[in-house]
Amino acid sequence: MAKYGYTTAGDVPVRIEMTVYEMRTLCTILQGEVARKGADRWYAADLHTQLVEAIGKAGDAMRCEGDWLTKSTIQHLTDGLNDAQEQADKIEA
Repeated sequence: MAKYGYTTAGDVPVRIEMTVYEMRTLCTILQGEVARKGADRWYAADLHTQLVEAIGKAGDAMRCEGDWLTKSTIQHLTDGLNDAQEQADKIEA
């Protein structure tokens, strides 16, 4: 017989496989959410940070031009989020 129980979403581990390109595309979408000052901009900024960390780990794991991949990609994505935040700050609420 099946048993049911409640658990919070934060307690459920999820495994997702994505390419670096897909992660960068998602980061670009999240940057747009931050720039528009959308309702979920805080969540988007947090998810962006986690994806950037994952890309860094992927670059380390591949060890194939990992130094370039890690530094340039993280710098590019961080600059993009900072630009989006600057645009959001210019928008009057």
